Amino acid sequence: MMSIQLLYSRQVPRTINCDINMLKRSVNAITSDEVLSILSKVQSKHPIGNAVLDAQIALDPMARRLLTKTLTAALTYEKYDSDIASAIAEVAVMEVCDSNVCPMCKGTGEYIKQGEGVVQCSRCNGVGSFILSNRALHKMIVNLLPEEKRFCRDTFRRKWYDIYMSAVDKLHQSAGDASSYAKKILRKIEDQEISLIR
Repeated sequence: MMSIQLLYSRQVPRTINCDINMLKRSVNAITSDEVLSILSKVQSKHPIGNAVLDAQIALDPMARRLLTKTLTAALTYEKYDSDIASAIAEVAVMEVCDSNVCPMCKGTGEYIKQGEGVVQCSRCNGVGSFILSNRALHKMIVNLLPEEKRFCRDTFRRKWYDIYMSAVDKLHQSAGDASSYAKKILRKIEDQEISLIR
């Protein structure tokens, strides 16, 4: 079955996340039109998750702006200060879409531990990407704020950290839902191809 990475890379084969040889070796003979059809179905059912995958894999700047704008609007709707909401949204999107692969689990979210088998990675909490420290998050958010709205790290930890992490979790969950839906569509296509061969 085609990977989600390859599916999203196929719409922009020049992206740095796509190895051109992957396109040539692809077992599935899915056309560009079929790829766009699958992606449009994912977008209509999971628009935020689709935007996360577009920003992560296809490096789409419009998807990134959509995520930042949507997250800022959601936080502002919850009666948070608009400057703080904007800063939190910007850093949350950056963490989800640009974060480095966790060096401990190599991006899988789990690893094999001697005597215990497969366990969730303790360094990234099963996400697969490097998690920024509280200090680094505070600094990044505060640097995006006007001088008069900046706050200390203790205030960030007590008041804003949970709000920030909730935004990050929602983006990861949305991406996971979109990815699962895309895999379901790809499985159906693969099953149809297999039944035609038989």
